Amino acid sequence: MSRIKKNWFTALVFVIVALFMLTVALVLIAPKQDVKMRGFVKCSRTLAEKLENCEGTLWCSAKSVLACSVCDVKVVARGISDWQKGKQPYPWSNYIFIPELPENSFIDEKARTEYLEKYPNTKQEMDNLHKLRKEMEDEQNLQEFDPEMLPQ
Repeated sequence: MSRIKKNWFTALVFVIVALFMLTVALVLIAPKQDVKMRGFVKCSRTLAEKLENCEGTLWCSAKSVLACSVCDVKVVARGISDWQKGKQPYPWSNYIFIPELPENSFIDEKARTEYLEKYPNTKQEMDNLHKLRKEMEDEQNLQEFDPEMLPQ
């Protein structure tokens, strides 16, 4: 009992730091984009919006980061709760998943598909162009080399 009385503060700090580091690790391995805003994505988006509105003030930024950390912990807790209730197969299923990425509005998929059907060897052509560019650069560098410019 005396050991607990002596080291209770150290143990408490260790547990808090360990939980924080675990949460950071989970956020790092979780998907960063998702169309359905699942997992930590919503927390991260909210943090980005709040930080943009803070205009660099320290107090506002600190409150925003703390609110995001609380949101992340709630996502983890919700995962454990849903797992215990049988709503999901694993405790991490709500934040570690295969994301649904948004479609890129700059790429016309129909035109891209038609092009690839018309020119199936596009990758090989690009590799050849890259090789030719390298050869041209090497040749140009050799032509521009002036031995008189070397230090004597």
